[in-house]
Amino acid sequence: MKNADMHTLAASLATGPRPSVYQLHGFASRREYLESLCDEYPRSFVFSLAAVLGPNEDFDGLITGLEDAADMGEF
Repeated sequence: MKNADMHTLAASLATGPRPSVYQLHGFASRREYLESLCDEYPRSFVFSLAAVLGPNEDFDGLITGLEDAADMGEF
């Protein structure tokens, strides 16, 4: 890595905490994001599937799972 790149990286890290993935998508927290999914899918299903899959799947596997369940008439 070039010296100038190191300074740029250091400056960007020094500006404070990075926003969470939820904040980058317009939500204050994971809970707020999951609550927003409850507008379209049953609450118990959203939170159960989210607990099983974990936060790493919130924007991929969770959405796919919810869409698949809806397509199969699960709710």
